[in-house]
Amino acid sequence: MTVAMHPTMAVNAFLDAHPGIDRFELLLPDLSGIARGKRLRRAGLRGAAAHGLPLPSSIFASRASGESVGASGLVWEVGDRDLRCRLIPESLVLMPWAPRPSAQALLRMLDDDGAPFFADPRTVLERVVARYAARGWTPVVALELEFFLIAKPGAKQRAPKPANAPLTGQPQTKTQVYGFEELAEFDIVLGTIEDACRIQGVPAGAASAEYAPSQFEINLNHVADAVLAADHAFLLKRIIKGVAGAHGIAATFMAKPFAEESGNGMHMHFSVLDKDGRNIIAEADGAEPLSNPFLRHAVGGLAAGLREHTAILAPTANAFRRFGVGSYAPVTASWGYNNRTVAFRVPDGDPSSRRIEHRVPGADANPYLVTASVLASALDGIERRLEPPPATEGNAYEAQGRDIPETWNEALRAFQASPLVEAAFGAPFQALFHAVKDEERRVFDADVTPREWEWYLTTI
Repeated sequence: MTVAMHPTMAVNAFLDAHPGIDRFELLLPDLSGIARGKRLRRAGLRGAAAHGLPLPSSIFASRASGESVGASGLVWEVGDRDLRCRLIPESLVLMPWAPRPSAQALLRMLDDDGAPFFADPRTVLERVVARYAARGWTPVVALELEFFLIAKPGAKQRAPKPANAPLTGQPQTKTQVYGFEELAEFDIVLGTIEDACRIQGVPAGAASAEYAPSQFEINLNHVADAVLAADHAFLLKRIIKGVAGAHGIAATFMAKPFAEESGNGMHMHFSVLDKDGRNIIAEADGAEPLSNPFLRHAVGGLAAGLREHTAILAPTANAFRRFGVGSYAPVTASWGYNNRTVAFRVPDGDPSSRRIEHRVPGADANPYLVTASVLASALDGIERRLEPPPATEGNAYEAQGRDIPETWNEALRAFQASPLVEAAFGAPFQALFHAVKDEERRVFDADVTPREWEWYLTTI
């Protein structure tokens, strides 16, 4: 059994190995998956390793725009208190894209009694994984992230523009899904991303050109540690943004940055191993695909919880622009074998390696909360032996009805009132997430848009 190294020992070993580094960024993902934290020097890093780093618990009361939400219960009621954050020693790695020699590490927030803080997304996921562990099961998880490479926004620029490809000096103007020329035009950027992933131990696998100009996808390899898989996704987003910035452009994981182009998804793949390392959702030799009862019940749970969990999977106003007919962003609780139009896809492949792909989440979602949501819903289906709807053959977009809420407000209301969400995340986190995101929604909805002026200002 591997014994985890104490943070002080890990930090001292890292500092001895890298004497030229004197800038360290300690990271805590908030509810929106945005990295927050502090930048320290060498002495500060040693102190954080030995005693923890104090940070306000109101980090988890932050809207995506950065303001704290008073109704969260984590601001004024507790005096905007600090809590100690513990450095995760195995996450201490170099930042090869930084302009000065730098390194980073992840943090986890602890409560006053030293227990993991309920609002930390990593803690939320750990508690779901513990329910699997109680059965002797281990989820195996991988996430795929889609993103656009765009021109770095100017001070007065509001609409995004595709980045100029380094090879041609021109923006891409056509879609060639899985095209190699499109990859080659941004090879210096994508190659640097691959190098950074290697340095940081992020298991990036395939890279591909996606369904829009300057849109790409990077797949992460499966790992038998759901928390680590979410770490990988969080770190990959940071790598992509950092490398893009170092090349004078930007990367966006916004769900729908361009009205006429496809959106950015975060597809989650998972299977489950039993205590003997067997995949419990795999089919027996010669069995028909989709026949395994564990697989069917897991999909039944995903379908039953889809509406109430949409606020996690689509956590912004913009996320709901991604859902549309023919967009590869499904709106019904559909499932099927080797079918990319469904919400819950069972990919083709070796039956012993069978897995489920959840295709609803957007790339703007928090990977820890997405992973927790998907695994909790699947386990609920297995525990209650829920049957899924009939499997879809052909185009799932032709199905009537809609299982995903049409608006952000509707999704948040369903989340707030859901016993399934309370069982998955606990009532305190359910209330916190709703409070933060509902205020974010209300502030967003209060803004008057240029389209309103264009249509109504002098015509009504």
